[in-house]
Amino acid sequence: MVGNKKSTFAVLLEDAAPGVLNRAIEAYGSENVYQVAETSFLVNTNESTGDVAETCGILGEDRLQGAYGAVFLLTSSNAGFAEKKLWRWLGRH
Repeated sequence: MVGNKKSTFAVLLEDAAPGVLNRAIEAYGSENVYQVAETSFLVNTNESTGDVAETCGILGEDRLQGAYGAVFLLTSSNAGFAEKKLWRWLGRH
């Protein structure tokens, strides 16, 4: 764990890998995970990008077979286009 302040991370997968999303929900709780698409979701946690990648199974010894992707830290100045429900979720985190 990095600290008490939570950050939001984008997890982007090369291909659909449901096990990655399942691991995120198990580790962080469904209230801290927002699925954007089949190959992308957001996570709210106080961990680092590397920790999130390991927890979700796209990095490390416990990496899920066929799970390749990246984890990006989102900054506090979120801007872009998305459905309103995504902005509401970001607003709560």
